[in-house]
Amino acid sequence: MAVTPNSFITPQGYRNAVVNFVGTTDPAGTAKVVVTGGTNGSWVQALIATNGATAHNVALLITNGGTDYIINEIAVAANVGQNGTALPQDMLSPVVGPNYVLDGNGNRMIYLGGTADALRAKYATAQGTADTLTLLALVGDL
Repeated sequence: MAVTPNSFITPQGYRNAVVNFVGTTDPAGTAKVVVTGGTNGSWVQALIATNGATAHNVALLITNGGTDYIINEIAVAANVGQNGTALPQDMLSPVVGPNYVLDGNGNRMIYLGGTADALRAKYATAQGTADTLTLLALVGDL
């Protein structure tokens, strides 16, 4: 049987992952899965946030074997990416995450070792009824 070699450096395919926290539907402090790692591991190569009228602290967690490990908590301003003037927030920016893994070009990434790993997020401040906090990830599967 032929085996396709995988590279720890070069993803074999890309996918987007999106998660929404909506109004009063998703209570503060409840973690939701942004993306689950692929079979051979995955690199989260971009992670952006758009937000409604309420500023939030968003915690990013790696879940492995049912245990959450907080890797960062990031202040996301109100109205980013939703009002036509404030850009979406880069959750992997060196300003908010100077300790992330770097690729060969100096881009920050989060590594998920396989299907047992998931990147999850939760926010701390209650949202307004009409607010939506959205996270979009670009994921490269190894």
